[in-house]
Amino acid sequence: MQQLVAKIPWGHNLRILDSIKESSIRLWYVQKTIENGWSRNVLIHQIESCNLFIA
Repeated sequence: MQQLVAKIPWGHNLRILDSIKESSIRLWYVQKTIENGWSRNVLIHQIESCNLFIA
């Protein structure tokens, strides 16, 4: 996981750590951010959209 989080900006990492509690879901967001080149705003939107379905 350390190698993956080094591939995304620190702000992305902070947002994922602050928003997602489960490590497997955190990893999924890191992978998708890398695969899709998500900006921080897109990442935030993705996290918030998924939280709407979970809540």
